[in-house]
Amino acid sequence: LIQSIEEKERQKRHAELYALRARIQPHFLYNTLNSIRMLAILQQSTHIAKLIQSLNKLLHANMKLDSELVSLEDEIRLLKDYAALMDLRYTNVFGMEWDIAEPAKKAAVPPMLLQPILENAIFHGGKGLERKLHIIVSASLEEDGRTLLIGIRDDGAGFEEGAFDVTNSSRDDGGSSHIGLGNVRDRIRLRFGDEYGLSMQRMDGMTHVALRMPYIPFERGNGE
Repeated sequence: LIQSIEEKERQKRHAELYALRARIQPHFLYNTLNSIRMLAILQQSTHIAKLIQSLNKLLHANMKLDSELVSLEDEIRLLKDYAALMDLRYTNVFGMEWDIAEPAKKAAVPPMLLQPILENAIFHGGKGLERKLHIIVSASLEEDGRTLLIGIRDDGAGFEEGAFDVTNSSRDDGGSSHIGLGNVRDRIRLRFGDEYGLSMQRMDGMTHVALRMPYIPFERGNGE
């Protein structure tokens, strides 16, 4: 039992470190971007200043990835900042719709959990489309109030063969383009148990990615 607990903690830390891997000189980038933002404000470039502020928020969240849990409300706020930056890069390629139930906003979730899923929807869902991609982000509690359900769905091109297996196999395939989805699945399962996780399916012309976690009311410092 002790060995099993130790192995689970090792796997959990490995999954967290995978998510932390991109944190190259985050403090330097954060401070530099803040300086650029102030310069943009002084030159009355308010749109540029707003976008830099969004990027700054994402970097700041990345620097705190090793914190245990954040509120879903804060996670959605960061996801909107990320969507704004992606819209800057791919102008008018996708549109967002948000359907977040009020009780769900207070749920505690692992930080930076949703960004890889939205990134996947934009990159893979929008591939080859000659129209605007529509993405819907939703969150709600099950009727018993004990389970949090988060969904990201899009009306894009769908996913290639084998992508569904990534979200259900016991471990990631390092060569998979959907490795981010597998990492999200692992972070949920290792923290909350194998009965929770991520599922993906194609239904009614839309790709549905669903996250299922226990509902834990967020409190500052509630950690584990």
